[in-house]
Amino acid sequence: MGFSHTAVLTDSGEVFTFGNGEFGQLGHETSGNIPAPKRVEFFANKGLKVTNINCGFNHTFAVTSDGRVWSWGFGGNESGLASFFGKKFGALGIAGLSFNRSIPTQIEHLSNFGKIRHISSGNNFAFAINEGNEVISWGDGQ
Repeated sequence: MGFSHTAVLTDSGEVFTFGNGEFGQLGHETSGNIPAPKRVEFFANKGLKVTNINCGFNHTFAVTSDGRVWSWGFGGNESGLASFFGKKFGALGIAGLSFNRSIPTQIEHLSNFGKIRHISSGNNFAFAINEGNEVISWGDGQ
């Protein structure tokens, strides 16, 4: 569960999300709110089975059976004080991307660490664990 959104992983590897979608964290190609669980079609359309799901504060991560990691939602370039001070968190883990994404986007540079088996995240940061039990982190390190 994130701050105000939820992701559910089924036994068959499908992802359903619902709640606040203000930053695209539901993965439905929109920033609207969804009151009841709705399947994230992206993974089904690509024939991908999800094995691990995690909600950050306003973003979401998924690990697919092939060890790739996908992220969507709040990218870290928010309005308000963080923007005023030029702070960009990089919470989605996508090089050069600090804006919001409403569809899952692969974190390609994680492939340098082999297959990822687990992901965990919080408020604008995340950790991944690969098959060698190495921990990889990114986002707001403060």
